[in-house]
Amino acid sequence: MNIQTVTEKLNINSKAIGLIAEMEAILTTPELIDEYIVRVQSNLNTISNATNKVLHEMRLEILDQNNISLEEFYNSYSVDPAKALTTYFKESIVMEQIKRLKLLGVDILDVINIAKNNNGMRFDRAVMMLI
Repeated sequence: MNIQTVTEKLNINSKAIGLIAEMEAILTTPELIDEYIVRVQSNLNTISNATNKVLHEMRLEILDQNNISLEEFYNSYSVDPAKALTTYFKESIVMEQIKRLKLLGVDILDVINIAKNNNGMRFDRAVMMLI
């Protein structure tokens, strides 16, 4: 099962590119995809925006359980910075965001340290704390 299957099963518009990008960053295994579908379907009757709420909850749970070590992050960052940050923060991060950091003079290590001390903090929020 893949993200396209999720969007079809849950009737998510293909133009919801932000949501789909977040799904791709968070739902990285078939088990996570299956769990997401089940949780969204069980919440649809009570929560009007279940797709986003469940995705947010799952992101926090994954960050609590499975954050990569700093050594793994550094090794991955040297090869593919956007993928390393996406894996670390469990959210979609593109090269333009990384280029913006460099233009602002923000050190990625400072961003990681802020995020590490504030579990669940989103990438952009950690960056904003430094500028």
